[in-house]
Amino acid sequence: MNRKIIFYDGVCALCNWFVLFVIKIDRSGIFYFVAQESSTAKEIAQQSNVSFTPGESIVLLDESRGVLYQKSDAVLFVFATVGGLWHLARLAHLVPKIVRDYIYDLIARNRYRIFGKYEACPLPPSELRARFL
Repeated sequence: MNRKIIFYDGVCALCNWFVLFVIKIDRSGIFYFVAQESSTAKEIAQQSNVSFTPGESIVLLDESRGVLYQKSDAVLFVFATVGGLWHLARLAHLVPKIVRDYIYDLIARNRYRIFGKYEACPLPPSELRARFL
């Protein structure tokens, strides 16, 4: 397969906002999405021989290269891939990974308290369902 799959925390309001934002800026339809809690996510991870802890962070699998990106690397990969002015996000790689991931972890630890949490993973709008696995 040649997909770029974003595994996200399906009950996290911030994560769901991020997914909808990526869909909006990803005009070429490069990225696909799957809630980490789903059986589909577990199946894809097992087939791709990758592992991650659900709910820990945004995880991106580039199937064509067999590479797994996590935390700030995943977010920056998304922005660099969609192109346009978002390509400038590559400049964030000038910041050491330990600093980027510290900020990422700080936000991740507090995301439910600040942004909220759903009782269950919300269903995507019908016109976007083809992008969800």
